[in-house]
Amino acid sequence: MEERKEERRSLSHLLIVPSLQKFYALVIVIILVVTFILIFISIRITIEDTRRTVMLSKSTASAYEILSKIKEDLLYKIGWIFIPSFIIAGGLGIYLIHRVAGPAYRLHRLLEHIAKGELPNEVKFRQTDFLKDLAADLNTIVLRLKEEHGDAERLIGMLERYKAEINDEKKRAEVDSIIATLRKI
Repeated sequence: MEERKEERRSLSHLLIVPSLQKFYALVIVIILVVTFILIFISIRITIEDTRRTVMLSKSTASAYEILSKIKEDLLYKIGWIFIPSFIIAGGLGIYLIHRVAGPAYRLHRLLEHIAKGELPNEVKFRQTDFLKDLAADLNTIVLRLKEEHGDAERLIGMLERYKAEINDEKKRAEVDSIIATLRKI
């Protein structure tokens, strides 16, 4: 029972971006099925055409010559089936990677700005981008940081007003220290 939970847990971690991975897997399966169907049809047509040609011409060609002709025809036809399949699968892969890499780059830039102490605007993604849930979480963090920054600015204002009323230099220095600490935040 314990092994089964571990196995299930590790399998669930395979789907990091489930919508992306499921979509890509489905499209690849469709491309493969269509490719195999087209190959099967090409084989059937090639063999039937060759059989018909041999029967009609009452050819005296050897079995080797007939099989060589079939092989040549099949290689040509299958090549023309596989090339578009690879181009479509590769293009789709690039498209989907772009829909993940672009948002990941924008999120990386957002985190760089936050690490520098800047409070950037919300990050926005295109409708077709993935990782929108992560962007929403980071936007919530940025909003909260902006609120806390506003609170810190209000405290600094209050401390500045309080400092103006203090006559003791030692206490003014302490208030300045607190203000400096708040400005770092």
